[in-house]
Amino acid sequence: MKYTRCKSRLYSLRFLPLTAALVIVTGLWSCGQKNTTLEEGNSIYTDGRQWTYNVTFSDSSDTVLSNCTLKLSVGASSVSSVLAGQKGITYNYSNCDSSQSFEETTGVDESAEGIFLHPPRLGAFAFTEVAPFPRINYPAELITSSEVELTVRKSAFKPAENKTFQHIIERTVTDTLVFKDARIPCYVIEGRNTNYIKEIGQYKCKYWFSPKYGFVRLLYYKPDSSTVDLVLADTNF
Repeated sequence: MKYTRCKSRLYSLRFLPLTAALVIVTGLWSCGQKNTTLEEGNSIYTDGRQWTYNVTFSDSSDTVLSNCTLKLSVGASSVSSVLAGQKGITYNYSNCDSSQSFEETTGVDESAEGIFLHPPRLGAFAFTEVAPFPRINYPAELITSSEVELTVRKSAFKPAENKTFQHIIERTVTDTLVFKDARIPCYVIEGRNTNYIKEIGQYKCKYWFSPKYGFVRLLYYKPDSSTVDLVLADTNF
């Protein structure tokens, strides 16, 4: 069975006062790789591009429960007018912790200030409504710790409906991941919800961002210590 949804849900995102900011100089680009940002005219999430992720569901003891593949495609869609100023993206995934197939259309906001990506939020990924969405602020070298509020009106994850979640999201360390037989430098962003912990639990996230490929890994920790790990396996660029 295949489910299709155009994500026209209303979200209210509010950034609270910045709690900490520190500019540091790292060796992330010391090997001659140029930092690609939108300020230089090089957007990442452009029409026609595709990302394929391998997804692993594991329990609290790191035992693998299931695997699946998720594809993210960027292209014009009606959602662009619904999500003001955002570019339409489509997620396709099936057999992710269930036998259902999903085609989910949502958006990505990319500007000179940074990137804000709506994650997959149906089926086995419905819980991602509770965690902070993938986000990077430019310049990426800036270490930040921010408090963010996200109001969810409707959701496939029913406990999240009509709630305003308070999040802490931090750009923490740098890291490298292997992709296409090369080591790619990444900035790491970590976050968690700080309210509704008794009612829903605390959901934590860790995102790896590459200035060339965008978000290359999305790791989620559920309240029961199980994990959902999305790792980039391929792109068409």
